[in-house]
Amino acid sequence: MPGVIFQCFQHLDNSVSFSFLSADCRAILGVSPEAIRADARLLLKMPHPDDIDEFDRSVAVSAAQLTLWDWEGRLIWPSGKVKWVKWRAVPERQSNGEILWDGLIMDITARVSAEDTLQQAWEEVEQEVEQRRAELKQTREQLQLTQFPLERSPDAIFFMNDRADFLRVNQSACQIFGYSPSDFLSMSLSDIDPNFPDSTWQQYWEILKLEGSFTLKSFYRQNNGKTLPVEVSLKYLKFNDTEYSYAFVRDIRDREATEQAIRESEAKFRSMVENANDIIYLLTPDSLFSYVSPNWSDILGHSPAEIQGQPHTLFVHPEDLYICQEAMAKIVTTEQKQQFKIEYRIKHRNGTWRWHTSNLSPVRNSSGRVLSVVGIARDITDRVLAKAALQESEQRFRNLVETTSDWIWEINSEGVYTYVSPQISSVLGYSPQEVLGTTIFNLKETENKQKTVGVIKEKFAKQEPLISIENVSLHKNGHSIVLETNGVPFFDRSKNFQGYRGIDRDITERKQAEAKLRQQAKDLKKALRKLKKAQMKLVQSEKMSSLGQTVAGIAHEINNPICFIHGNLSHARDYIFDILRLLKAYESEFDKIPDRIVKIGQEIDLEFIKEDLPNLLSSMEVGTERIREIVLSLRNFSRLDESAKKKVDLHSGIDSTLMILSSRLRETLDRPEIKVVREYGIIPEIECFAGQLNQVFMNIISNAIDAIDESKKFDKNQTVNGENNLIPVVRITTEVILKSRTQIPKKILIRIKDNGMGMTESVKSKIFDPFFTTKSVGKGTGMGMSISYQIITEKHRGKLRCQSILGQGTEFTIEIPITS
Repeated sequence: MPGVIFQCFQHLDNSVSFSFLSADCRAILGVSPEAIRADARLLLKMPHPDDIDEFDRSVAVSAAQLTLWDWEGRLIWPSGKVKWVKWRAVPERQSNGEILWDGLIMDITARVSAEDTLQQAWEEVEQEVEQRRAELKQTREQLQLTQFPLERSPDAIFFMNDRADFLRVNQSACQIFGYSPSDFLSMSLSDIDPNFPDSTWQQYWEILKLEGSFTLKSFYRQNNGKTLPVEVSLKYLKFNDTEYSYAFVRDIRDREATEQAIRESEAKFRSMVENANDIIYLLTPDSLFSYVSPNWSDILGHSPAEIQGQPHTLFVHPEDLYICQEAMAKIVTTEQKQQFKIEYRIKHRNGTWRWHTSNLSPVRNSSGRVLSVVGIARDITDRVLAKAALQESEQRFRNLVETTSDWIWEINSEGVYTYVSPQISSVLGYSPQEVLGTTIFNLKETENKQKTVGVIKEKFAKQEPLISIENVSLHKNGHSIVLETNGVPFFDRSKNFQGYRGIDRDITERKQAEAKLRQQAKDLKKALRKLKKAQMKLVQSEKMSSLGQTVAGIAHEINNPICFIHGNLSHARDYIFDILRLLKAYESEFDKIPDRIVKIGQEIDLEFIKEDLPNLLSSMEVGTERIREIVLSLRNFSRLDESAKKKVDLHSGIDSTLMILSSRLRETLDRPEIKVVREYGIIPEIECFAGQLNQVFMNIISNAIDAIDESKKFDKNQTVNGENNLIPVVRITTEVILKSRTQIPKKILIRIKDNGMGMTESVKSKIFDPFFTTKSVGKGTGMGMSISYQIITEKHRGKLRCQSILGQGTEFTIEIPITS
């Protein structure tokens, strides 16, 4: 543009600040854009003293009416040089009350000079005509010289009378509007300008006479019917008491298009800047902010007014200053157009530091000098923090990988290793580089490879986790290593399967230990079977007295040391608690415990010892008590053969057993009292080992009570009713079975039934096996029902059967034959 494009703000206090002046500022106004932006008064004081009043008046009118401001006048440069300028601007009131002026300043010194010359020429012609009519030839020559530039002017020139009738036009007028000179002489201004009918022209004519000249824009009609935008400069002329006007008419189609393009470009630029997520800013070559986009407030808290005019380095972190200064120096000193990208920390208004990345580009004038620097800044704080967190996470992962004894790996969807941790060297003897690029199956032992490959491929196909897959791989030296493989599939952002990440653990020693334990278990099971067989033989042996002495002797030998241990545990507890109390007193007495003692305490884990020692003593007391009970059982067992076989009343034996167990039949916190229903029939006395049968009754009824206690279906608030399934019941039935022909008693039938928890078929099938028990550790030996079975079947040639339904109860049936 042949002029200065500018944008300024007229603030509420009528002060003015320029936010933008184009590069021709120095050529037209004699000062740099930066100087005027720094101090607007440099420009506002330039109007000529004779023109200043009109300048101020026209600005005031345009600002008040928000109409186009159009002013021509003289400006005096700081150097004293005088320039004629045409100053036009469009005012727009902002939401805060301020006025935004967008305008153009053009140098019209040459045009004014030409007009003055023309005016002077006309006046000279008139004088010559009046004064030197005799010198007509000379006057005509001078007139021709004066008309020559008028005819050759690129602008259309109209000479009109006071009614706006065309008196004369130049060649450019005919060329621009398509009319011939004769056409023009038959027309007036209203014929080509619909905005100037006769009535309107008279108003402007009065203004023109008063002002002497004015400039306006309009649309003139061409001969082809089209209209074109023009800028018209009208002048008033009076000659020999006759009034004239002449107009300079300029075709401004190109200028209008340019101005429209500039307005559209500015609107687009403003829209982009105001709606951009990034901060857009301008810096002077000495790093002063000359513009910042409005979103600075949202991102960094400062208003643009607080930023403009401030040095960029004022907001940069001290550690990052050299980055910004070095970039600015390179932009200013580098001749070719180049973009620089920098990352730095910038200060938020609240005092925090935000990470920014900026792209910087120079703006140069026609001579290549940098006028300003355009910056686009983006807040990357979240990305920087995420990157730092990722690096920290990666370091943490690397530390874990490098310190674990297992080796960590990653494979792609084809099973090829893409990562192997260094621990593979200690596990399989290979370096990571030797394994990378091979498949997960290459290292597997040939003998077990097919099975392992099948399992892993199946998991691959279903993209399922690899959980505790045991497999055998070959060490680099050739020996087999048992590994436990665990892995999980991973996917990309589109949920596409990428492979597995996992860990392999060397479990060779563990598998060897397990194999050794399995062998020991087999040996122990074999020894246990032998022990059971020996036990069965002992129980079945007729020499119970000899067995009783042996067992009694063993019980006696065990009982003495156990009683000694059990009796001294309470004293040990007291001693230990005294020592712990003394240790606590030491700790509270001394403010600082010597480092050596602290280190010993950490090595032995003193806090754990103090916490666990009471539990350890309690466990020992429970264990010794249990051994005493077992010893007592052995003593009772050793007395099984003390009584000889004799005739007894079985009902009295059952009642005696119930009497002994009466305390266990009472109500507890979890259940009501166990109801004992005696359904005794009339049975004869039979010859038997009474003590042994009592032991059988004791075992069966005790188990019934245990089954009821373990069941959770009983409600202690129910009325006692033997038929109510919510009341615990032990039902004992006796009857005699007669021989069918002779009606002589053949055998005694005893049924002991409970409504406890019952048994599964699996448990019921093992109920008479030696050492089998369903009770928890320490509560049952597993010998009661086995011995009971032997007493009934071997000692008394009878039968012992069990019927049970899970959840309903159990019934034991004892058959004892009656011998004559």
